[in-house]
Amino acid sequence: MDGGVSQADQQRERLRLVPLFGLIRRRTLREQPLDLHEAFERGPGSIILIAGTATTITVLALSVVSYGAQRTVFANDPGAVTVKVTGHQWL
Repeated sequence: MDGGVSQADQQRERLRLVPLFGLIRRRTLREQPLDLHEAFERGPGSIILIAGTATTITVLALSVVSYGAQRTVFANDPGAVTVKVTGHQWL
């Protein structure tokens, strides 16, 4: 080894500077930090609404499929074969 700085060490140094860059680049402060910007909030709100609706529809569809499968599995078929199993346990 030549004692130089490795590429991994250089990368770690860059990653340490990222939060500092964020602090320096900080935007101007608003009078009320919790003020909402309607245009900015509309996009994420729509995405959340669409994702929530898609999740609800998916869960309902899978529930219907599951109930149908259970009906088939647990149906009483008169032509079904009955198998009786006897188990013994020895100590």
